Amino acid sequence: MDRERQTLELLQLLGDEVAEAVLERLQPERAQKLRAGLKADTPHRSTISRQREVLDEFECFFQFALKSKPPEPVAPPVEEPTASIAIDSATSAYSAGAGSSAGAGGATGAGSTGEAANAQGSAVESMTEPPTLSEEALAAEQKALLALQAETNSAAEQNAEQANAEHGSDLEDSMAATQTIPMSDDPLKDLETLSVHQIAQALGSEQSRTTAMLLSNLPAKLTGDILNLLKAEYQKLVMKELTKEQHAPAILVDRIARATFLRARQFSAEPPDTRNHADRVAEVLRSVPKAGRRNMLAAIEEQDPDLAKSLLTRIYRFDDITALNKAVVQRVLGEVDSTNLTTALFGADESVKDAIFANLSKRARQTIEEEMQFMTNVSETRIQQARDAIAEVIAKIDMESES
Repeated sequence: MDRERQTLELLQLLGDEVAEAVLERLQPERAQKLRAGLKADTPHRSTISRQREVLDEFECFFQFALKSKPPEPVAPPVEEPTASIAIDSATSAYSAGAGSSAGAGGATGAGSTGEAANAQGSAVESMTEPPTLSEEALAAEQKALLALQAETNSAAEQNAEQANAEHGSDLEDSMAATQTIPMSDDPLKDLETLSVHQIAQALGSEQSRTTAMLLSNLPAKLTGDILNLLKAEYQKLVMKELTKEQHAPAILVDRIARATFLRARQFSAEPPDTRNHADRVAEVLRSVPKAGRRNMLAAIEEQDPDLAKSLLTRIYRFDDITALNKAVVQRVLGEVDSTNLTTALFGADESVKDAIFANLSKRARQTIEEEMQFMTNVSETRIQQARDAIAEVIAKIDMESES
């Protein structure tokens, strides 16, 4: 298979949208020639084995280029490209790959994404000359390899380090489990053996189009569960892509699934800790005896009054009223607005209702019960606001009381 034929087949594997994005970055004459080749080649259907041959040779080319590249100065870390951007950059470099081994050894540096895009055009044009790789072209290749070669150990180690930084000791347990999850010949089935939390975290930094391409090939239930765990804005982007028909070649879906599996299994199978810093500090303070807690909060208030107030609403909760003695409960009820109390009791546990009603007069209790009978469709936000207001009163009175 000649280089021109391989370039056309690689562009076909990328799909019309990505292929056109690549062609727009090339020199007009070269791009027009490739467009004509793609148009003339439309009826041609490549076999799976031939597609695999194209991708395998493409990867071998990058492996050689990287091994031949001399050490380069330490540069500021750059964000790892997602699959769709990396494939875009890689295609142009690949089309210039014939005989490029001599030039690969002299390439240095790591250009920006814009520089890499410009380098793609010159890389394709160099097919008619003894090809060499510029600094920018090699940088584009290096980035592309990180995305397309996610199955290599180096990529797995990078993902493990990132996950370890975000999840701390949780990763130590999951890494042991990683060793027991081998890959099969069907990466889509392999993904189904992982926790939905692992897959969602692995896809969280991916291009929405690439994620949609993968999700469209997974069972509907699993796809729905993954979408539910994605961040709201990213979820909308993925859903927008899912509304379009997906025509990705099976070999490309296979590569994406394989890379996602290797990245996903580096994460813990348990749900990630989504609490913010204040929530975690509040959990610690809740376990500290009242006397020590008071001193700690006083110290925090000196440095950050807003944080101290926020912690109080997290340390004390509406249902804490069940653990207070009768005198404290009565003090709380004496300072609570009756409307807030009625709203807070809507849908509350029976134990909470009992603790409050036991400290109210018969008339006050009847009044609240009658009002609750006429309450319908109270929003969760309104209920939570009322309970938070009562929790603030509980916090104030409890902190003032003797330890």
